[in-house]
Amino acid sequence: MTGLLGGFIPQFYAKINRQSLGKSFGFLFVFVCIISVLLAVRFSIVVFGMLPNLQSWAEDNLAQLSKEVPAMEMRNGEIIAPRQAFLKVWEKERAAFAIEPDPARVQSVLDAHENIVLITQKQVLVKARRAAGTSEIRSYDVSGTKLFKLESIAQGVKISLEAKVIELTPRLVKRWIRIISMFILPGMMLVFLCWFSVAKPVQLLFFSLVSLLANAVLKAQRSYPELLNIGIYALVPPTTLAVLLALVGLDRIPFFGLVFIVLYSTYLVLGIKAASAAPSSAA
Repeated sequence: MTGLLGGFIPQFYAKINRQSLGKSFGFLFVFVCIISVLLAVRFSIVVFGMLPNLQSWAEDNLAQLSKEVPAMEMRNGEIIAPRQAFLKVWEKERAAFAIEPDPARVQSVLDAHENIVLITQKQVLVKARRAAGTSEIRSYDVSGTKLFKLESIAQGVKISLEAKVIELTPRLVKRWIRIISMFILPGMMLVFLCWFSVAKPVQLLFFSLVSLLANAVLKAQRSYPELLNIGIYALVPPTTLAVLLALVGLDRIPFFGLVFIVLYSTYLVLGIKAASAAPSSAA
């Protein structure tokens, strides 16, 4: 806790600049664990809030969807059924789903819709409209799909693959949600822990160039291990600010990367000055 608070106080750097690097990296690992837990909890809450909506959607729409989507069969990427083209449009979402067995008509179907998933011979095309007004089309090769069969059942659809049959119903969705819920928080923690365990040391090494430059300009005569010690604790203020903004949903502030760089560099310089001004016996 002392290191977390001390990272905001320039005079604190005079106390830690000569401690062992092992102790400083130990503090960095603890700091990374703390922010990983905080962010994991924050984003897990968001995901948990979305799961009931997914369950509600499955209960409200799967049965209806099974009536609207035709039976479909694909072997080795070739559409066996339906023989005729199919199109389903959701006007409110400005999205569409289509099956087009005739390759000659694929382009006209794509041109007619801003957002669409289109199944055609040996490929699935996904068109999405971007914020800038442009559209992106991605193609996925399904020629290696030996069997894909879609059939309607009472409360949903049955999907038959080469070696597996899945009955997609609200009951199955509820079961998946229950299983996924057990792994959301630990999974998020692991993701953030892995990310910060790599990102923070990389930032430390990259900004050691700033430390070396400040050390030369200020004629501080700090050794490289001392500069690394200062750099580790100087990560606390900008990282804490970034985490706090993420926790309150303000993590998309324009040019925040520049704010991070300026704040980190400022604490590096202040820390080096404080360490140089301290008596030589400081440890």
